[in-house]
Amino acid sequence: MKRITGAALLTVGLIFAMVPLAVAATSSLQDGARVNYSQTAVISAAPASTFQGGSGGDGWAIAPTGTNIYNVYHHASKVEVDCHVRVSGSECVGYPATVTPTNSHTLWTSMMPSMYLDPSTNKLYTYAYDANTSESGVVCANLATPSAPFCGFTPLVAAGSTTRRSGPSEPYISNGVVRGGNFYAFNGQSGAPSGDGDTLMCFNIATEAACPDQPFHFDLGVTSVSTTDNAMAAINIVGGNIFVRLLGTASATGSESLACFNAVAKSQCVGAWPAVIAPSLATKATAIMPLGDGSGALTGVCLPLSDSSISCWGFGGAAVTTPANMASALTFTGPSDYVGQPVLRGTKLFNATSSTSNYSANSIGCYDFDTSASCTNYPYSPTGQSLLYTVNADPTDQNCLWLNADGGASQLQNFNILTRAACGAGQFPSLKKAAAIVFGDACEAGGYTSVEVTSPAASAYSNGVVTILDRNDNSIGTAALIHGSANISNLALETKDFQSFNVNLPGHNSDRMTVVLNWWGNYHSTCVSGGQVAYAIPTTTTTLAPTTTTTEPTTLAHTGADAPREILAGVLAMLTGLVVIRLAARRKI
Repeated sequence: MKRITGAALLTVGLIFAMVPLAVAATSSLQDGARVNYSQTAVISAAPASTFQGGSGGDGWAIAPTGTNIYNVYHHASKVEVDCHVRVSGSECVGYPATVTPTNSHTLWTSMMPSMYLDPSTNKLYTYAYDANTSESGVVCANLATPSAPFCGFTPLVAAGSTTRRSGPSEPYISNGVVRGGNFYAFNGQSGAPSGDGDTLMCFNIATEAACPDQPFHFDLGVTSVSTTDNAMAAINIVGGNIFVRLLGTASATGSESLACFNAVAKSQCVGAWPAVIAPSLATKATAIMPLGDGSGALTGVCLPLSDSSISCWGFGGAAVTTPANMASALTFTGPSDYVGQPVLRGTKLFNATSSTSNYSANSIGCYDFDTSASCTNYPYSPTGQSLLYTVNADPTDQNCLWLNADGGASQLQNFNILTRAACGAGQFPSLKKAAAIVFGDACEAGGYTSVEVTSPAASAYSNGVVTILDRNDNSIGTAALIHGSANISNLALETKDFQSFNVNLPGHNSDRMTVVLNWWGNYHSTCVSGGQVAYAIPTTTTTLAPTTTTTEPTTLAHTGADAPREILAGVLAMLTGLVVIRLAARRKI
């Protein structure tokens, strides 16, 4: 028989010690290469339920993180960022922070200053207008240095291409949306478009520069654009395309239109776009609503045409039947022209409404595409808010929504969409898949390997469990935490409706947690611009030393289809097998 010597075992042992957990080679990776990904995220302790806004102004949207809540004051002659501590609601140290350009130019914010917060760099981006050069673009704020937060302004259109509102003078820049690592907003120009007026602006987050070929010109469906009191256009992403709602003074058959832009092709969407809206749109309604079905699949878009009617279109641009009871579920009494975009959670659509004629008439409507009816316990009327602006999705908890208003003792507040109680109350901490796989439309996983809890330490709890949830909060799999790691590779989540996971750490569910999601997929530079880390999957060949009785080598090869930890597990199993073989051989000698 062939004898395996102690020298051979020593050789394998040394190779085992040198196998890396992962080979970080992002700079040398090529697009399309198969890689392992990892994302570390913080799941905060239960947040405070209500916040008093800052004294320097009122924000419009909210940018929550695991530790803080940020917003930017709207329609202001400066860019000012406010911050509140998530768990207490108190003002962050050093805030509000004014973002002053180093060239002393004056930056103006719009009525609807959406934000993108990059957790990997701790930078916040928002659209603004340079009053000195009459250029619109994106301003950067470094949140780590509130005493000197300015980290750049990138003009995206030619000077004079943006119209400013008379009186308050804020620029007619729309709300913003993010798709595939790019931050978009519509540059509004009153009247007949010229130059870069009435175009879609685009800022690439990874490069912190203008997207190639932007600003984008495409058919808007109107020949002359007009304004409402506070807004000119509203945009939203539905089904991967960017939709733009505009008012106009002339078009084929109506005075309003819904245009569609394909961000991948960088051109107008294929089909009967733009859609001409008739009868007349509710001039102050800005919501562009996703149209879905009972399974959660998107089928088109809808717009409110009046306080009590909604019209819908399929993705090809043709008019389709409005779902039953949708208009009555999503009330629009006296709509404002600066209310933000709706939030879709599974089959449920949540929409904010408010009225300038009655600042306390605020409401959150909810329509369930599955039941074709208003959601149970909705509409919901929050208290302590004056003139509601936006409903905002929490970055980690898929059942938590945040509200921001013009004022009130509870100007900022949150609620759980299932219970309507404060977010985090009596629930397991959870993390949305979208918080880990940022820009998921381009970076979907080929397979998932593990969930790790790195804080608190595994020694602090026992019987920890990770539960995987779909878009309707139903469990689609569980995995036990063993020494802080849960193996999810056997759950085939890439074939299921994986939307979030929650973590049950007995005795520690009210604590702040740090978790890591590991998966594999194809490499693209976009997929590491949201804080993800990419690792080359190593191909490891291990050669055993020859035995004392033969010159024939024994070769074990690993071809890199598994995650690094699985490589280590395989080598360990190999070592165990070799020891068993050696003991058996000794018994036969």
